[in-house]
Amino acid sequence: MDIFIKSFNRPYYLERCIISIIKNLNGIYTIIILDDGTSEECLNKLKDKYPELIISKSTEAVSKSALIKNHILHDHPIQITTIPITLWKNAIKKSTGDYFILLEDDMWLTSQIKVEELKFVMSTNSFKMIKLFSFDFSKPVDWEKNLKVNDSIDEIITKFQGKSFNKNLFIFLLQNRFYCASILFKLRMYDYKWHLPIYSLYSVAGAVFNKEYWLYLWDTDFEKVNENTQLLNALKWLKKHPNSKFGKINNGVQTSFISSATNMFKGVNLDIYAFNNCINDYWYQDKLDCMQNYPNDFEVDYMAEFLDLSKDKRCLKEEWFKWIDKFKNQYRAYGFSIK
Repeated sequence: MDIFIKSFNRPYYLERCIISIIKNLNGIYTIIILDDGTSEECLNKLKDKYPELIISKSTEAVSKSALIKNHILHDHPIQITTIPITLWKNAIKKSTGDYFILLEDDMWLTSQIKVEELKFVMSTNSFKMIKLFSFDFSKPVDWEKNLKVNDSIDEIITKFQGKSFNKNLFIFLLQNRFYCASILFKLRMYDYKWHLPIYSLYSVAGAVFNKEYWLYLWDTDFEKVNENTQLLNALKWLKKHPNSKFGKINNGVQTSFISSATNMFKGVNLDIYAFNNCINDYWYQDKLDCMQNYPNDFEVDYMAEFLDLSKDKRCLKEEWFKWIDKFKNQYRAYGFSIK
């Protein structure tokens, strides 16, 4: 089975992800890095440590890395909004077998997972996706229930799979024809939180996918983030293939809420590129332990020490603490339970 990791300028998390796979994934697999802007020096360091890695770079990876370097050294303005959809699609089209695992660089495995078991459960149960990571909600939700498949895997039963549910309404809203959804949103007659149940059918990463299903989800030419397209395609797929099933593994993967590749917030004086550059440098010098506090995320105090040492005013720890609150609150606003 192929294991794809989407990466962008955070080798300190990328190595954590790689080690967690080696530590927890049992079976025959290949790790493939799909990189979109990590420096050549950092990628070479990883390749030296883990020669079995396959690294594939986007057409914009070198130019994005140069943009980041110029921003760090000369404070040149930076705004990176494109995502390497072509790289992802081409790599997954070429992947071996019908199933693959897709992770982000800031995701890491936390429990033992067997490749052959995943493939068997996917094929015998018509699963199109098994989530390795899923959010906990602060309150119980009414749009899905779980049915145990085995000791580690649950099937997710969603309201979208019921014949009585009007999928066409959500398809119409997601298409936003004649800006109907935008107008209804401004009139407070429509809330984007209504999309949350569709995420039972879709995950940007942190999941095992059926190849045909994933390629259908990403049947788009857009090179910018627009998850509505994937949600729309998920509903369209379900209309065509009503017997498709979806599942999840509890506590299979964790992800970070103290770091990001590009997010910055108004009113918070933290340059996330300077932050990542600082942490990357200490990782590159082997001064940062990428598995610190594993299987949980890095301890905040541990990371803050490196910010103090860097003395870079663009990433002071006090501003980073504010940034963390802003970042987590984005998810809490949707009802997710984020510590």
